[in-house]
Amino acid sequence: RRCPVQTTGAMGKNKKKSSFDSKPPPGKVPPAAPEGDDPLGGLSEDEVDITISTIEFLAERPELFLSKPFRDLRAALDPLVQLQLKKYDVPDYGARVTAALKAGKWADAVTAMQGVRAHNQTQRQGTLQRWVRDCSFVDDDLVRMRLMDLVVRCGKDGE
Repeated sequence: RRCPVQTTGAMGKNKKKSSFDSKPPPGKVPPAAPEGDDPLGGLSEDEVDITISTIEFLAERPELFLSKPFRDLRAALDPLVQLQLKKYDVPDYGARVTAALKAGKWADAVTAMQGVRAHNQTQRQGTLQRWVRDCSFVDDDLVRMRLMDLVVRCGKDGE
């Protein structure tokens, strides 16, 4: 919870500093620690419903959510957003392509290259050149052409 804003500086160029206090502001009592099997963690159903409706309202109006009055809300939500992003990190499909080509697993290489393209992961020129060299070891002409096509497409931006 935020404490009063302190200003420092001189001549109209104030820098705002905010500090966090572990004590709740007067008149506010923090929710009790969840006991037992409380699925809401000490929150009431009404509090959860209000929170959901507020977030849905702001999701429909992103320009409002990005305005200055909602800065504290964005800051409070940021740790939750970062936690979710860590859960859904996109794998490095380029490394998967390299491993599959070295192992001679052509179908896996095709799948990984499709992942590279789907997630717009850019590859360095040297990586693409190595992939082209690795494709030269494919005996089946159709498979080799399919792999080469995907290598070229992985090297193009926006296609």
